[in-house]
Amino acid sequence: MTVHHLVKGEDLNHHHTLYAGRGAEWLVEAGFIAASSLLPAEYVLCLKIHGMVFSRPVSPGEVVKFESRIVLTGRSRLVAYIKATTKDEPLWMVLSPLSTLTMKADPDLMASQLKQRLKRRSRFKNAPACY
Repeated sequence: MTVHHLVKGEDLNHHHTLYAGRGAEWLVEAGFIAASSLLPAEYVLCLKIHGMVFSRPVSPGEVVKFESRIVLTGRSRLVAYIKATTKDEPLWMVLSPLSTLTMKADPDLMASQLKQRLKRRSRFKNAPACY
Protein backbone atom coordinates (compact mmCIF):
# COMPACT_ATOMS: atom_id res chain seq x y z
CA MET A 1 0.00 0.00 0.00
CA THR A 2 1.20 3.51 -0.74
CA VAL A 3 0.14 6.66 1.12
CA HIS A 4 1.30 10.22 0.39
CA HIS A 5 1.29 13.20 2.78
CA LEU A 6 2.08 16.83 1.98
CA VAL A 7 4.07 18.49 4.78
CA LYS A 8 2.14 21.63 5.76
CA GLY A 9 2.59 24.37 8.36
CA GLU A 10 0.62 22.52 11.04
CA ASP A 11 2.98 19.51 10.66
CA LEU A 12 6.10 21.49 11.62
CA ASN A 13 8.08 21.72 14.85
CA HIS A 14 9.87 24.78 16.25
CA HIS A 15 12.75 24.21 13.78
CA HIS A 16 10.26 24.48 10.87
CA THR A 17 10.78 20.84 9.85
CA LEU A 18 8.43 17.87 10.09
CA TYR A 19 7.48 17.17 13.71
CA ALA A 20 8.59 13.63 14.60
CA GLY A 21 5.24 12.92 16.26
CA ARG A 22 3.40 13.69 13.02
CA GLY A 23 5.81 11.44 11.12
CA ALA A 24 5.10 8.64 13.62
CA GLU A 25 1.36 9.21 13.21
CA TRP A 26 1.64 8.87 9.43
CA LEU A 27 3.87 5.81 9.82
CA VAL A 28 1.31 4.03 12.02
CA GLU A 29 -1.48 5.04 9.64
CA ALA A 30 0.36 3.42 6.70
CA GLY A 31 0.89 0.22 8.69
CA PHE A 32 -2.76 0.21 9.75
CA ILE A 33 -3.91 0.55 6.14
CA ALA A 34 -1.76 -2.43 5.11
CA ALA A 35 -3.11 -4.54 7.98
CA SER A 36 -6.71 -3.56 7.36
CA SER A 37 -6.37 -4.68 3.73
CA LEU A 38 -6.11 -8.21 5.15
CA LEU A 39 -8.46 -7.95 8.15
CA PRO A 40 -11.45 -5.86 9.17
CA ALA A 41 -10.18 -2.58 10.63
CA GLU A 42 -12.01 -3.11 13.93
CA TYR A 43 -9.67 -6.07 14.68
CA VAL A 44 -6.43 -4.13 14.18
CA LEU A 45 -4.55 -1.87 16.58
CA CYS A 46 -0.95 -0.72 16.83
CA LEU A 47 1.01 -2.41 19.58
CA LYS A 48 4.52 -1.09 19.06
CA ILE A 49 6.78 0.96 16.80
CA HIS A 50 10.09 -0.88 16.67
CA GLY A 51 12.20 1.92 15.28
CA MET A 52 12.10 5.21 13.44
CA VAL A 53 15.31 7.14 12.78
CA PHE A 54 15.15 10.31 10.69
CA SER A 55 18.05 10.48 8.26
CA ARG A 56 17.42 14.13 7.37
CA PRO A 57 14.97 16.97 8.08
CA VAL A 58 11.77 17.23 6.03
CA SER A 59 10.78 20.73 4.92
CA PRO A 60 7.33 22.23 4.35
CA GLY A 61 6.03 21.56 0.85
CA GLU A 62 7.73 18.17 0.54
CA VAL A 63 5.60 15.10 -0.14
CA VAL A 64 6.37 12.06 1.99
CA LYS A 65 5.56 8.67 0.46
CA PHE A 66 4.91 5.73 2.81
CA GLU A 67 5.05 2.24 1.31
CA SER A 68 3.73 -0.42 3.67
CA ARG A 69 3.37 -4.17 3.47
CA ILE A 70 2.71 -7.01 5.85
CA VAL A 71 5.88 -9.07 6.27
CA LEU A 72 4.84 -11.45 9.05
CA THR A 73 1.58 -12.95 10.18
CA GLY A 74 1.09 -14.93 13.34
CA ARG A 75 -1.75 -16.31 15.37
CA SER A 76 -2.57 -12.97 16.98
CA ARG A 77 -0.33 -10.37 15.34
CA LEU A 78 0.81 -8.86 12.07
CA VAL A 79 4.10 -7.11 11.41
CA ALA A 80 4.12 -4.32 8.85
CA TYR A 81 7.26 -2.91 7.22
CA ILE A 82 6.89 0.74 6.28
CA LYS A 83 9.37 2.62 4.10
CA ALA A 84 9.19 6.41 3.94
CA THR A 85 10.76 8.44 1.14
CA THR A 86 10.73 11.97 -0.24
CA LYS A 87 11.65 12.53 -3.88
CA ASP A 88 12.58 8.81 -3.96
CA GLU A 89 15.25 9.38 -1.29
CA PRO A 90 14.97 7.43 1.97
CA LEU A 91 13.59 9.64 4.71
CA TRP A 92 14.54 7.45 7.63
CA MET A 93 16.47 4.27 7.99
CA VAL A 94 15.04 1.28 9.75
CA LEU A 95 16.94 -1.56 11.35
CA SER A 96 13.87 -3.66 12.06
CA PRO A 97 10.21 -3.78 11.01
CA LEU A 98 8.56 -0.53 12.02
CA SER A 99 5.04 -1.19 13.20
CA THR A 100 3.84 -4.31 14.92
CA LEU A 101 0.09 -4.44 14.61
CA THR A 102 -1.99 -6.81 16.66
CA MET A 103 -5.61 -7.90 16.51
CA LYS A 104 -7.98 -7.30 19.39
CA ALA A 105 -10.41 -10.16 18.72
CA ASP A 106 -10.54 -13.95 18.90
CA PRO A 107 -7.23 -15.14 17.37
CA ASP A 108 -8.81 -18.31 15.90
CA LEU A 109 -11.46 -16.31 14.08
CA MET A 110 -8.87 -13.84 12.81
CA ALA A 111 -6.49 -16.60 11.71
CA SER A 112 -9.20 -18.21 9.57
CA GLN A 113 -10.17 -14.85 8.00
CA LEU A 114 -6.53 -14.02 7.34
CA LYS A 115 -5.88 -17.37 5.64
CA GLN A 116 -8.90 -16.88 3.37
CA ARG A 117 -7.86 -13.36 2.36
CA LEU A 118 -4.23 -14.34 1.75
CA LYS A 119 -5.36 -17.26 -0.39
CA ARG A 120 -7.53 -14.96 -2.51
CA ARG A 121 -4.69 -12.44 -2.89
CA SER A 122 -2.16 -15.09 -3.95
CA ARG A 123 -4.24 -15.83 -7.08
CA PHE A 124 -3.25 -12.42 -8.43
CA LYS A 125 0.42 -12.62 -7.45
CA ASN A 126 1.68 -13.19 -11.01
CA ALA A 127 -0.94 -11.10 -12.80
CA PRO A 128 0.42 -8.35 -15.07
CA ALA A 129 0.41 -4.84 -13.64
CA CYS A 130 -2.07 -2.31 -15.04
CA TYR A 131 -0.81 1.16 -15.90
